[in-house]
Amino acid sequence: MNKRGTATAVALTLALLAAGAARAQDWREYAYPDQGFSAQFPAKPTVTNIRYKAGALDAPARLYAARAGSVDYSITVADLSASTAGRDAAIAEAVRALSASGQVKVDVTERIDRQFGRELTLIGADGKQTATAVFYVDKRLYILEGRAEPASAPLAVRFQQTLQFVDKDGKPPRRPEDGPGLGGPGFGPPPGDGDPGGPQGGRRRPPPQAFADCRGKAQGAAVQHQTPRGDVVAATCVATPEGLAARPNQPLDGGPPGGPPPQG
Repeated sequence: MNKRGTATAVALTLALLAAGAARAQDWREYAYPDQGFSAQFPAKPTVTNIRYKAGALDAPARLYAARAGSVDYSITVADLSASTAGRDAAIAEAVRALSASGQVKVDVTERIDRQFGRELTLIGADGKQTATAVFYVDKRLYILEGRAEPASAPLAVRFQQTLQFVDKDGKPPRRPEDGPGLGGPGFGPPPGDGDPGGPQGGRRRPPPQAFADCRGKAQGAAVQHQTPRGDVVAATCVATPEGLAARPNQPLDGGPPGGPPPQG
């Protein structure tokens, strides 16, 4: 390659790096203490008052939405203070409504801090992939959705991983039993059986073995995962910002049952 070609290649590489950095800098955390959550969006979300309807649920809600490129990001917060539906029933109704919108590829139990919920990956009739998280906290139902073309699916997954619950000051709640995590004291719960590693924003990083279990596998693949305690459990390969990782189909610490739906 001559000098001009080399200079052109270097300039192109620098331009691509700069563009990538600019896109990364566009993501910001937006906290809504009055609604008890925070999340990262690639642009400032619009806030709209709506009605949330799913099965027997019909409640006032707020929709936080943003679009960047071809990816749609949204979080719906439904006020269920007047509803008789409890956590399990509300989450089940939301999951049923979401499942009707596409083919479910992944359905697993998820945890943010001490809160349990569900995460789903769906493929719509138009081929777009939706990464979804559903939680019920303090009489509020949270439905997070990142909808993208397959090529942009990692951005939807990244969005899915940024949801966390905050106190009235916009910070993750601090509990006496919480030890220092990767982000400093009070950043999240200490490592636990089957889910080691420091918490990041209240969500724990999968252990190295979880990534190794899914090496060469496809998203949604069923695998066997060995926990740090030595137990071998059934798990499913799910997308994380760092790649596919095995997630146990059942919580390992007494949480509610969950996991992918049975295969037909």
